[in-house]
Amino acid sequence: MSNNLTTPKVSVIMPVYNSKQFLPEAIESVLKQSMSDFELILVNDGSTDGSAEVCDKYADTDGRIRVIHKKNGGVCSARNVGIDASRSEYVTFIDNDDYYDTDFLEVLFSGIISENADLAKCGRKNIRITPENKILKETENTYLDVCLDKEEFSEQYIRIKLSGIYSSIWNGLYRKSILVENNVRFDENVVHGNEDIIFNSEYSLYCSRFLFVRKSLYTHFYRIGHSTSTKFYDDQVSTRIQALNMEMNLTQNEESKNIIALEGIRECFRLLLPIKEHKKRLEYIDYIKRNMDFNVLKKNKILSADLLSKAAKVDLILIKNRAYRLYFSLRKVMA
Repeated sequence: MSNNLTTPKVSVIMPVYNSKQFLPEAIESVLKQSMSDFELILVNDGSTDGSAEVCDKYADTDGRIRVIHKKNGGVCSARNVGIDASRSEYVTFIDNDDYYDTDFLEVLFSGIISENADLAKCGRKNIRITPENKILKETENTYLDVCLDKEEFSEQYIRIKLSGIYSSIWNGLYRKSILVENNVRFDENVVHGNEDIIFNSEYSLYCSRFLFVRKSLYTHFYRIGHSTSTKFYDDQVSTRIQALNMEMNLTQNEESKNIIALEGIRECFRLLLPIKEHKKRLEYIDYIKRNMDFNVLKKNKILSADLLSKAAKVDLILIKNRAYRLYFSLRKVMA
């Protein structure tokens, strides 16, 4: 166990904002880790629901916990404050309504040390849940048990992306020296999603070795009414395109770049699902067309693209043929 005179092996950063109902379970999942040498930094981002008091209470009972209270600035601001305050060589993150499996830290830390990796990523479980705690859907994102050098990562990136494990930051362990030396931080202008993939894409440019752990050690909740991922905001499409452009730097393979572009178009359209007015959807579709290369829909044989799922192929064929009403109707039914 660490104390004020020693440097913990890992800094766990948890942004906290108005999550009093879910916060204790998230904190407890960190405190119950099989690897005890860590610090937990709770960054209270101007909560008004009593979350701040929950943070302080836990800090009073466990010396590994530090609490930082700040004015509300968003999750990116809170994470950056946590990074700056961290004392460990490695940092990781957890959302204030999610939880770790008990061996999350031990598996990622031991792996990143033994493989001399700069980034470690594990699988994740996803649970879509209602305010009444009714589980609507459970899924899992995993990749292989493998350590890749930079060239291998570039070649495999499209498969890693399609696995779903690279779009988030809370299932990863990061080397702080890379963050500091290259000034890698969360973009505080991004407030409604895509901040994780933008962060991961920038960080990955400075990595030499990448460790992937197949086992799912993190559980993420998509809470209806609580998560920004279930709503639509005006800046989401532009930041998704920003993230897509950064992802293009992670691979030199032209086929992979084409798949990234196709998936990017599909992801931008999927963001429009919460919009009810078809006229407003068409305005955003026009924006997407102006800012993305739709020629990729023409020059690629969508049906023969082995890496695309059947659902992706259906989506892209509908988008290519401008069958927008049918696309949104099908996506709504399948959501």
